[in-house]
Amino acid sequence: MNICTTCAAQLEPLWSFCYSCGVIVPRAEQPDIECGKHPGSKAVGFCVVCSTPVCDECKELMNGKILCSDPAHRNILQEWQILSRPESEFEADSLVRNLLQGGIDAKTFSLHDHAGARWMSEQRVLLFVKKPEVRNATILLQELGLLDTE
Repeated sequence: MNICTTCAAQLEPLWSFCYSCGVIVPRAEQPDIECGKHPGSKAVGFCVVCSTPVCDECKELMNGKILCSDPAHRNILQEWQILSRPESEFEADSLVRNLLQGGIDAKTFSLHDHAGARWMSEQRVLLFVKKPEVRNATILLQELGLLDTE
């Protein structure tokens, strides 16, 4: 596995960008990626919430993470934390239902919900829980055998 040179997160081999900080993973065979808002402008990163490619003009930084200009994404990063990256929307929905039954607020974010990100080949679903509930959510899902103990 590769390591992001910006944030030291582990990268899967085929990722176009680091899901942790949003920087583009340079690849020799990868063409330049255009900004999702400004066609013709080269993207310098991707929003860590919605995966929209952003140029220097569009990008916003928050705690070392690249965001698009959607203010809701800033709020998500302030109040919520990614608990896992389920393999499918079905798995994500199952995890949310189990968390809600355990009294823990949870939500998912899927690339399929955002037309601007559908060009990506990666299947990407994020499971978010409120920051104060991360530990309880992790314990609950591990006890149910729904989350790996890493």
